[in-house]
Amino acid sequence: MKILISIATHPLYGIRPQAQASFNALDMTGHHVDIVKIIDDGIDSRIPPFDQLVQKHHKMASIAIDGKYDAVLSLEFDNVIPPDTLHRLVAIDADVSHGLYCNRRYPYLWLANIETTTARGITYARNSATVSRAWGNVVQTQGVGLGCTLIHRHVIESIPFRREPNHPCADDWFFALDCIKAGYKLAHDCGCIVGHILDDGNRIVWPAREEPFYMIEGEMLTAQQIQTESGQGQYICVNRLFIRAENAYYQPGEVVFLTDEQATGLLASGSIIRQPPVAEPALFPAPESTMESVGIVEERTSARRK
Repeated sequence: MKILISIATHPLYGIRPQAQASFNALDMTGHHVDIVKIIDDGIDSRIPPFDQLVQKHHKMASIAIDGKYDAVLSLEFDNVIPPDTLHRLVAIDADVSHGLYCNRRYPYLWLANIETTTARGITYARNSATVSRAWGNVVQTQGVGLGCTLIHRHVIESIPFRREPNHPCADDWFFALDCIKAGYKLAHDCGCIVGHILDDGNRIVWPAREEPFYMIEGEMLTAQQIQTESGQGQYICVNRLFIRAENAYYQPGEVVFLTDEQATGLLASGSIIRQPPVAEPALFPAPESTMESVGIVEERTSARRK
């Protein structure tokens, strides 16, 4: 499958280091994958931020159509994705497939809607019954979000990105509404657990199975709470690390196992992030894959990944 990974950057922050580390760890085997960062070049900075995002998504769609891609994986600057995201979302029988993440503003609701209208959205995180039904499973939804979303080509070709003036929501809301109107199937893999980095750039909100159905790394999680049975926790490197006990260097995006004592300071400094939690059971396991060439596209310029 030929897939374009499109990352909408922030005009000030670019891509958050924790998000970039997770992107670096993404398993892309078995597909031809190109990556493009949609930066602010050519984006009208005089218009509201949500309207600037519409322009970035127009660029994403144009690149996908011109490049004859089968699908687009839309990512955003502040989402921390699990390594198997691409395989999980490709495996879903839907026109638009989402990973599960929370709104980064209180009350941190899941961006996985049972119902979406112009005026409101009813989230799966409304109560314990709906959360239990969804957690770890692939469920049909009505959006929303474009921070970890696989969109098949026929949808990109037929649904233009837009938003209504003065509406409080971004274009992902109207994209979901237009997909529903067109009869397209939307789904969430609620085992593809995605973090959303908060405005301070350090804390990350994650979906959770228990009330209040979210957890904030840096507030509610400690190294002890995410320790494995081996006595070590599993983390993803944000910065290049030297682990003296192993006499080894780890690069950004690599997985490293650390004791609580080793992890505490590194978590506080933002040098590592928690390995995204795994929700079980997963309805769709990653397919068997073969190695194919993986390209990197930076602003429409092709170069081979080294």
